[in-house]
Amino acid sequence: MERHPAELAIQLAGRRCRGETLAARIHQLLPRRRAARRNTGRLDVRRLYAHDYDPNLFKNRTSSERVALAIVVILDLSGSMAGDSEETAREMAVLLAETVRRLPGVRIEFFGHDADSGSGPSTRITRYPIDAQGRVPGLGSLGIGGNNRDAHAIRVIGDTLRDTPSGRAERKIAILIADGAPSANGFNGEIAREKTREAILGLERSWGPLLYVATAEIESLRKMIPGPSVRFSAGRSLDGFSQRLTGVLRRAVGGAG
Repeated sequence: MERHPAELAIQLAGRRCRGETLAARIHQLLPRRRAARRNTGRLDVRRLYAHDYDPNLFKNRTSSERVALAIVVILDLSGSMAGDSEETAREMAVLLAETVRRLPGVRIEFFGHDADSGSGPSTRITRYPIDAQGRVPGLGSLGIGGNNRDAHAIRVIGDTLRDTPSGRAERKIAILIADGAPSANGFNGEIAREKTREAILGLERSWGPLLYVATAEIESLRKMIPGPSVRFSAGRSLDGFSQRLTGVLRRAVGGAG
């Protein structure tokens, strides 16, 4: 159903406000780093006497370009996500993208996955490109597919992350957004749950702590995930999600402030 322009304006304003609130909470937990002197620019003539033993001869100062925190968001795009769960996943993903745009030194990657969309068993990984302004246009329509094999998808995404610039970040966290059913046709039951648990543990070892955002209570993944989880629905208060995310961040930064 098409929404009235005034309703869309109110929704966008609400997203901006929520993004600013979440960005402020994340910023408080990021490690503080001293600004480093530039190695180019206008000379500080008062420091020329020290040129033999001190390379910091320039006036202007700038923060380090290194990535302080990298976030990977993994979206379940299987058929069971269609409807309310898709709306929830899209709202959460857009919120996270808008939040990170306000945080220098924080990077974010978005991946989606589904399975068996072709004629035979297969896992499809979708990687959402980010434009120069930090926006992720593809999140406007997630592209819900067929089945899912969470275990295989999480392993493939984990392998991919090692080859990205975000993989060299100082601290990393993962956010898994799913409805809780980790299985596809021919891959279900206890074996699917155990393989999914192994994949999640592997991602935590190679990447960092993980927060599971549940969009529904279908065969909840909570039993398979060692870390925190939270139920979230579109339009819902951010309080619960913010508290869980704060805990994951504290674990990632090791209490640094």
